[in-house]
Amino acid sequence: MVDLDELEKETRFVEGENGESFVQIPIHLWLEIMSELEKDLPQNERLRRWMERWQKIPDDKSPEWWEEFEQSLRDNRLKFREPIDK
Repeated sequence: MVDLDELEKETRFVEGENGESFVQIPIHLWLEIMSELEKDLPQNERLRRWMERWQKIPDDKSPEWWEEFEQSLRDNRLKFREPIDK
């Protein structure tokens, strides 16, 4: 399973050319996450199951850590680009 401390340390919030925010995950961690997913299921179901397994990992972070993390999420909101019409 992906080491969440490593994921936290290596994941970055980046800003795109048009000011949109992105979460940047190193490819080796992304490939590890993807390798843990069940290939015969639709992608959204595989990701949902992975998140369910991830949620079962005991929380060893302090309330202060979570407050900082939540503030970081608020400060770096995830934005999706509008679809490009072709």
